[in-house]
Amino acid sequence: MIFFQRRRKCTVGGVGAALLASVVTSCHAQDAAKTAPPVAQFAQSAGDWWSFEPGMDAFSPTALLDLRDLNEKTAGEHGFLTRSGDGGGFANGAGTPMRFWAVNEYIQDTDNPEWLAHKARWLAKRGVNMVRVHTQIAPDDADSELTDVNQKAVDRVWRLVAAMKKEGIYTTISPYWGVHVKAQPKWNIPGTTGQEMPALLFWDPTLQRGYKAWLRALYGKPNPYTGVSLAQEPAVAIIQLQNEDSMLFWTMQSVKGEQLTEVRSRFGDWLKQKYGSLQAANTAWGGDVPGAAFHQADRGGPPGTHQLHGGLLRRRGRRGEDLCGERPHRQADRHQLQPYAAACRPSRQARRDAGLADHAQLFRAGL
Repeated sequence: MIFFQRRRKCTVGGVGAALLASVVTSCHAQDAAKTAPPVAQFAQSAGDWWSFEPGMDAFSPTALLDLRDLNEKTAGEHGFLTRSGDGGGFANGAGTPMRFWAVNEYIQDTDNPEWLAHKARWLAKRGVNMVRVHTQIAPDDADSELTDVNQKAVDRVWRLVAAMKKEGIYTTISPYWGVHVKAQPKWNIPGTTGQEMPALLFWDPTLQRGYKAWLRALYGKPNPYTGVSLAQEPAVAIIQLQNEDSMLFWTMQSVKGEQLTEVRSRFGDWLKQKYGSLQAANTAWGGDVPGAAFHQADRGGPPGTHQLHGGLLRRRGRRGEDLCGERPHRQADRHQLQPYAAACRPSRQARRDAGLADHAQLFRAGL
């Protein structure tokens, strides 16, 4: 509930508003002298206040504000969204420049088709022409198989895309975030049962297999509410492959045990390939890398012949130094590791495996 007070002025989001009153919940009343009003001023009679409780928007044709006509009649009616010619923006299938007023949306989680349709029209009336749906399509049942999918989450995305499309609103889809996915026992992902899985999508082949199956279930099957698969749906503007995760992001610090050993081993392999030996890599890094004396025989060799632990994907270096203070060679190697470790990079291989090789949507890696 929002309370209004008559005859005041306020600033909302930097825009002067003289709308009868000041919105007490979002701005401070300002008098002519730009000084804060005394507390007693707010303790006035009930006649000076009223509650703002608008009814359900009936979308009257005589409404003073309705921006629905700015949207396409149906999203994607001119074809798939593309990058503009200069690469700095977007264009529709006819080449017309497009700009977006976008919001995150969760109304689909109510499982109420009427509310969903109303919300789509409500957003369009206010000028919104893109929504982003962030969800988890990985199965959350403790008895689930790796290649199962959260069908309820998939169905909600399908419903959302269909409803928004009718109001000229494009959809960006974010279906996976490793931070909120827990590995189930039957998935058999090494060292992860019951744990969340940040960063693992970049190198673990078992998780990658499940991820591809989840994408196929979401994008490859016909949407029952439109008859068109999301892979071939021009109202789907952007496919976000994952949310907020990277081997150079804070989520990497949650990787432990067997999985950390695996990615460190891959780093050791890559360093040997680049420098010829781990000792040569240490020398290139300045010869004084914390932990460089610790090696493991993860690839079958004797201790001291394979893995270099020093400085691997650490958020902070020696004596708390920030990444910006790292030795240049070590920092450059850390940044080059990610594409090497990701033996099956989602940004390429997963599209093909999910039946999206010939898609026309734009892709966003997630960071």
